[in-house]
Amino acid sequence: MIIKSLKIRGFKGFEKEFYIEFNENKTIIEGENYQGKTSIGEAITWCLLGTNLFGNDKTINIINKNSNTACCELKFLDNEKKEHIIIRSKGKENIVVLDGRKANAEILSNYYYNKKIFLSIFNPYYFSSLEPREQRELLRSVLPIIDYRDAFNLLSQSEREILVEPRINLNDFIKNARDDLKELEKEKNNYEGRKEYANSIANSYIPTEKFFQHEKILDSLEREYELTLKSVSGDTKREMKTKLEEIDKSIENQSKLLNKLRNKYKEMQSVIKSIEQNNSICPVCSNKIVDHNKLNEIKNIQNNLLNEVIKEGKQREIELKSLQVQRSILDIKCNKLNPNSQKEEILSILQEKISRLKLEKEDIQKYNFEIIAKQDAVKKANSDIELIDNALEENDRTQSILKNQISTATSLNNLIIKKQIESVSKYLDRVELIFSKIDIATGELKDDYKILYDGKEYNMLSLSEKIRATLEISNLINKVVGLNVPTFIDNSESVTHYNKEFNNQVILAKVVEGSKLKLVG
Repeated sequence: MIIKSLKIRGFKGFEKEFYIEFNENKTIIEGENYQGKTSIGEAITWCLLGTNLFGNDKTINIINKNSNTACCELKFLDNEKKEHIIIRSKGKENIVVLDGRKANAEILSNYYYNKKIFLSIFNPYYFSSLEPREQRELLRSVLPIIDYRDAFNLLSQSEREILVEPRINLNDFIKNARDDLKELEKEKNNYEGRKEYANSIANSYIPTEKFFQHEKILDSLEREYELTLKSVSGDTKREMKTKLEEIDKSIENQSKLLNKLRNKYKEMQSVIKSIEQNNSICPVCSNKIVDHNKLNEIKNIQNNLLNEVIKEGKQREIELKSLQVQRSILDIKCNKLNPNSQKEEILSILQEKISRLKLEKEDIQKYNFEIIAKQDAVKKANSDIELIDNALEENDRTQSILKNQISTATSLNNLIIKKQIESVSKYLDRVELIFSKIDIATGELKDDYKILYDGKEYNMLSLSEKIRATLEISNLINKVVGLNVPTFIDNSESVTHYNKEFNNQVILAKVVEGSKLKLVG
């Protein structure tokens, strides 16, 4: 791409129309501060990309304070030497026109390829404004691609066995492996927590079982109780009371059932009565009955059901009367009998002894049941510990495999980067790009990112050195991608020399004290 000319009006400090033609090789723009040198570079990026020099598309305050509209017209040659004109205006309407036709970002991107890459070439300061992670990703995206199968062969035989097979996307593989490691670590913590709990159960104290030592005495007392019931004549007061309670309960149940049948009888009579009326409603579906035969059929069904209720009610009345008679007879019998007080006293003493021994036996059984439950819990805990140990062993083995694969994949990633950088090193002079480092503690090769200029880290460089370093990177990106994008160097007076010759168009903005805005070349 070669920028031929730029016409701007109402853009930032340019209230009136300003026109500039650019040299195909190098153009120098001089002027005092605030004369509009930087605005010329911004006008080019805004016209082409719709952003400022740093990729910000929130282009506030681009309209001159005395104007209603900012307008830029950019004439350029594409890499096939075809001339194009882009016109972009911002005001009441925002308009973008390419060669006389409305255009959008997708159409314009055919000429600048990618915003980040274009800005990294056109404005070297843009690259230095990016976060290190973004710089690293951008450089990785433009480096020559190495086929993943060829890359796999960069590893030793043992490393290839660890990685198992060529990986199409190493970054995705590493990310997924690290995600799996996190899940395995969570799983391991869970297993260890379960093991700690199982150990607390497995090591818990289990007391000795108790034995009920009065079984023969209890059997003897129960036999004596049964013999006393049979051998001594007469019913006790307790026995008579129990019989009365039983028959009273039966009478109460029969009365309840009979009342229910009576209520059901009333409800069914009401249903039959409603069916016989003119506006008959079906008792099942609640729809109006219009079919006479259907009406008779429903009436017959309801009458049959009513007869069954009547039949059952009569049977219940008979049973109730029978129970009432039995109750009266038993009541008379209870009043006439003189219970045997001796039998009652003997049975009471025996029952007390039996109850006491049974209670003791039940307590011992409960105690022993708890011991058995503890023994089962200990047995299960030991079984769980064995299973958990096996799971932990498998977890450690899987984690070890993944860590080795991550380490190997990282090494391969860096081997690829190293090979990629070697292939483009001819475009660099004093800049060195670092993408990995050796962990001193583990000896493991880890991801890293640094820009070195004459061996010094970027953040330690002077302003002029930083500009030179970013210019080398700008030139590298331009050459590798093959865009041949122009480079706009603001504050170029800070750079007295540059180590690599530019083969693309260069626009230099230079501060000259007391000078108005002018073109030198």
